[in-house]
Amino acid sequence: MEFDKIIISPGPGHPKYDTGTVISIIKEYYKEIPILGICLGHQTIVESFGINP
Repeated sequence: MEFDKIIISPGPGHPKYDTGTVISIIKEYYKEIPILGICLGHQTIVESFGINP
């Protein structure tokens, strides 16, 4: 699958416990593809780098 951007949408939930595989996707692609997080999506990006939102 080819894509040029990733958009992570709002919750509900907690970015550490309720995001499924999203954190692993962020860690794999953040150097290659622009990622936009909205609400919980933004908190999940922060959480993937080990920062507590």
